[in-house]
Amino acid sequence: MSEPLTPSLKLFRIIADETRMKILMILERAEFTVGELVRVLAIHQSNTSRHLQQLREGNLVDDRREGALVYYRWSESLRANKEFQSLLKSAWNEIPDREAVEGHLESLLAQRRQQAQQFFDSVAGRYSKLAEPGGGAEALLRALGSLISFDHAVDIGSGEGDLSLMLARGCKRVTAIDLNQKMLEILKDRFAHAGFSQIEVKQGDMEHLPLPDACADLAVLSQVLHHAAAPETALAEMVRILKPGGRFVLLDLLAHDQDWVRERLGDQWLGFEPDRVISWLEHLHCTQIAHEVIHVQDGLPTVLILGKKS
Repeated sequence: MSEPLTPSLKLFRIIADETRMKILMILERAEFTVGELVRVLAIHQSNTSRHLQQLREGNLVDDRREGALVYYRWSESLRANKEFQSLLKSAWNEIPDREAVEGHLESLLAQRRQQAQQFFDSVAGRYSKLAEPGGGAEALLRALGSLISFDHAVDIGSGEGDLSLMLARGCKRVTAIDLNQKMLEILKDRFAHAGFSQIEVKQGDMEHLPLPDACADLAVLSQVLHHAAAPETALAEMVRILKPGGRFVLLDLLAHDQDWVRERLGDQWLGFEPDRVISWLEHLHCTQIAHEVIHVQDGLPTVLILGKKS
């Protein structure tokens, strides 16, 4: 368990530096590598690494290795300290070039999304025929075994619609959301052919869902979180659209070291450790969280996480 942040002269000296303040506020949005931070901040890599080291010494950031890359993120101590976060955000508003930094950050996140969309453009109509490293069918059936009938289910990142069709058999209303226009055209044709009038198709990003707050009883993220530019933001959106007491099902790859999936399958992240995702969900006030690691034949292990919005 991480140590709590305690006010000290050393800590305030660390955050008093403008560049370190920028790094902290960039890492609030998502995890980034040194190279990505260099692009956003437009400073030398050696300077960026030096600032990150000081932030680590102050218990403000953590790092983790994913394949050949090292990502930096807010420490659990910082995430747990709302007062300190408020202090950072107030000071952030006084940074002279804040808007420029935020613009560079948005460009970087947009590039991540574009990389994923280029992959899905190239495979639309044949995605289900590709090798699924998480053993899609077997893991999906295990997930669906936990479901009962719902009034409104949302399939986030619906792809070619297999899950939406399954949900439509037990739910009164299903909303299938995908960002890729080619995928959406395939979805509409499939749903019309299957005769499911209760499925609505919407175009949208999993980090900016085109739905109002508290509108769904069930939200499903199946094998899409590893394509998100900012996974924690995608989870926050999933929770936002759920009604109080609404359920969620999250199915994704367990953390692995297979770098080839970045190029071949358009993955942004090499899976996730369950404790890391559960920590995000707890910060989003989710409860009754349970998880199971599913080992599939000829595929990478998958993690199934279930829970509800408080």
